[in-house]
Amino acid sequence: MTLKKEDFKKKLVYASMGVQVCSYYQPIVCLQSSKIFAYEALIRGWNDCSGGEMAPAELFSCAEELHLSKEFDLLCQRSAFEFYKDFGRSREALLFLNINTSCISESLSEKEKITALTKSMGFHPSVIGLELIESEAKSAEDLFTFVQNQRESGFVIVVDDFGSEHSNLERLMLIRPDIIKIDRNIIHNVDKDPYRQSVLKSIHSLADMTGAICLAEGVETDEEVITCALLGIDLFQGFAFGNPSQ
Repeated sequence: MTLKKEDFKKKLVYASMGVQVCSYYQPIVCLQSSKIFAYEALIRGWNDCSGGEMAPAELFSCAEELHLSKEFDLLCQRSAFEFYKDFGRSREALLFLNINTSCISESLSEKEKITALTKSMGFHPSVIGLELIESEAKSAEDLFTFVQNQRESGFVIVVDDFGSEHSNLERLMLIRPDIIKIDRNIIHNVDKDPYRQSVLKSIHSLADMTGAICLAEGVETDEEVITCALLGIDLFQGFAFGNPSQ
């Protein structure tokens, strides 16, 4: 699907043409309390010109091509807040937002942007989890500064996709997250694979010693849930508990 640069640019600076974005929410469940602990906001796109859906990867790819990744990241966050005002009105649960760590810089305005947006949309930082993929950050120093600033503001710090590709233990120690989301690559068929079980147990032990909470993401079967629970995991996200919805 081809997207006109002009339309995409206009939308990214909040004009009314081109790409429409909306947020869907997937529940994150606490097994011990049998309650929904949080919802992760997931972006979905629609091309007004062609009348077709756009995959998230296509949206982010277009933004990067146009050097508008920061603007698109902000647009996604704003969309998540706007939709969650209605979606989460009667829910006592956190909202998890994905942060594009490749856009993090030392600029003070960048550090304060998410805090200002959160408060302007009527939310307190303490009910917002910021999901970071530490391996995508260009600078460990910038990442550390960003995390420190957001933690002081009251945000919950979440490391996303831990255990995938280039996840870095050194950066994990640098960030000291409140929640570690364990990547689907480790969770998939964990009930059948002793090696995966050993890795999961090690991550849980590390989290336990540092005061973090482990979250198993991409959980799809009852067997995966049971195995993770027996290894100490209490937070779960995946099709086994619910699909993304509005």
